[in-house]
Amino acid sequence: MERIIKSCGQLNSWKRITDSQGELKTFGYAEMKTWEGVFGVFKILSSYEVFENKLTVKVDTKAEALIDDWVNLKKAEWISNQ
Repeated sequence: MERIIKSCGQLNSWKRITDSQGELKTFGYAEMKTWEGVFGVFKILSSYEVFENKLTVKVDTKAEALIDDWVNLKKAEWISNQ
């Protein structure tokens, strides 16, 4: 999973969750180094399948708003460079 996440951008950390008996759960938390990475994980991996299971990518409301702001900034930069 870590390699898949790294394909979207620079990864700060990946933590797969374990239960009280130490068994790995089917989810974890990724922290990306850049907004490009966050955007990549959010957009690319939201429809990705691993072993016939669709991945679910969740971000909180604040992070989603920051992603939207970053996308709008990048669009404006792209338009101004045309």
